[in-house]
This record gives sequence, C-alpha cells and structure tokens, in this order.
Amino acid sequence: MLPAAGAATVPEDATARGGVVAGAKGRRERTARLDSAGLLRRTFVVDVFDAGQSVTWGAFSWLASLPPGTAVTLQVRTGNAPTPDASWSAFTPVTASGDAVGSTARYLQYRAFLSSSDTSLSPLLHEVRLNHP
Repeated sequence: MLPAAGAATVPEDATARGGVVAGAKGRRERTARLDSAGLLRRTFVVDVFDAGQSVTWGAFSWLASLPPGTAVTLQVRTGNAPTPDASWSAFTPVTASGDAVGSTARYLQYRAFLSSSDTSLSPLLHEVRLNHP
C-alpha cells in the first residue's frame, strides 16, 4: 500500500526524509530489561526525520500486534535543529494511533516502548506513519 500524499510509511529499521522512506537504518535498541514488577520492556529510538522545511506534523499512526499482556507506547518530539538539543520539545506520548502531533517544526523523532508481562510473548510494531503537508 502506498502512503497518502505527505505521509511517510516507516517500516522497521527505516528512516524518512521529507515524507519519503530513505533508508534502512533508523532504530537503536536499548537492552531489554525486567523491571521491579517482572515486566519485560524494550525501547527503540528512531533516527530524526527531516521534512525539508518547517511543517505542521499531522497524524501519527501505527499498526501493532498486541498479544494478551503486551503493550506498545509511542512518544514524539520535534525541533528545528538537525540534532536533538535543548531547543527541542520533550518527548510527548501519542495517546492513540491517528492522533495529530500538532507541532510545527522541521524535524521529528519518535521512540517506541514495547512491554510484556509474559516473557514468552512480545508485541510487534509493524508500521508507523507520519503525516505532514
């Protein structure tokens, strides 16, 4: 399926430049760990997306498989410097797939938190879409 105009489909390990998927690098994984409640957690931080100019970032949506006891949480931050610094916004949770980011900036970065209460089950993040004009 092709993304709509202004949409970037971001498959696993991909980065987007100006709304178009540009490569197959893009995610950095922190080591999986068990928290004090025995919940397995993994965090993925994706490379910075460059819209090419300042845009109002629109819908941020994703497709995930969530077996019982698993969850995926996504957060975004935006800025106008190519490398995240103190001028960037803090990471903000995206409550539901399809919610608008609503920030105006040239760059966007997201991170995904995957968790499971059962170490034999894992959520799967299939696709992330970022929309901008």
